[in-house]
Amino acid sequence: MKKFFAIALSFIALTIIVTMASTPSGKPASKGTPNTVMASAIPDSVSSILEKSCYPCHSEPGKSMAMSKVNFDKWDSYKPEKQADKAEDICKEMKKGGMPPKSFRSNNPDKVPTETEVRIICNWAASFPQDK
Repeated sequence: MKKFFAIALSFIALTIIVTMASTPSGKPASKGTPNTVMASAIPDSVSSILEKSCYPCHSEPGKSMAMSKVNFDKWDSYKPEKQADKAEDICKEMKKGGMPPKSFRSNNPDKVPTETEVRIICNWAASFPQDK
C-alpha cells in the first residue's frame, strides 16, 4: 500500500512540474472574459529597446522612484488597461525626451533610444485597444 501512495505521489508531482514547465513563466494560461482584453506580453522588438533604455531603472534592481511609475518585472501582473496606460505614458515621455532622463542620457549615450526606436515604442503603445 505504501508503494502505491509513493507512486501516486510521484505521478502527481511530475504532472505538476510538467504543467508548470509548459506554460509561460510557470503561470497557468489566463482566461479572459468577454469584453476583457488579455494582458499582453511585450514583443521582442519592443523589449530589446526597453531593455537597453528603460530596464536599468524600471526593473530590479532599479531605482525605487522609477519602479513606482512602471516596473517591467511586474508588467505581466498589470491589468490590460494599466498596461495600455503605461505604454501610452512611455511613448509620451520618450517622444518629448523626458525618458530616459538627462542624467542617464549623458552617462549612457549608447542607450538613448533613436527616433526609429521611439516610433517602434509608440506603435506598440498605439496597438493596445482603446477602451477610454
